[in-house]
Amino acid sequence: MTGASVGSLERSGGCLGAAIEQIYGTFDARVRYVSLQSTLVRIGVDLLDRVRASPEMQELNQQWSECMRESGYDFADPFAPSSYPWPEPAPSDQERAAAGADVTCKQAVGYLGAAQRLVSDEVAASSSSVAGLTQDLDDLTVQVLANAKAVLGE
Repeated sequence: MTGASVGSLERSGGCLGAAIEQIYGTFDARVRYVSLQSTLVRIGVDLLDRVRASPEMQELNQQWSECMRESGYDFADPFAPSSYPWPEPAPSDQERAAAGADVTCKQAVGYLGAAQRLVSDEVAASSSSVAGLTQDLDDLTVQVLANAKAVLGE
């Protein structure tokens, strides 16, 4: 690609540059759109990291883990089974049984409701700083979709 670089984005010429102009309006609008998306993803990841590190989530994971141990599985948290080397072909009978124990243990300790409350509380605590960014992204998305529809003749 040719043109001026902006972060990892580069101004394109030719057909790609023309398409970007048609969809985003300007290269700067594309940069803003991608930047907002990246920022909001980073904020979301940071938020989930804070929730996972909270004493409440640590306790919830421990309760779930103890329940799973009683069912014959040794996982630190509900994310651990996804990286376990289950036998092939997937899903194996062992993996299905572990999934059943996972659901039973989540219900027994009230995992999903408690985790959702922790996430909701964290979102509420940070929502004022995020609200402007999400509104900016929403506004840009409306414009990008309108431009795309115009290009498609809809």
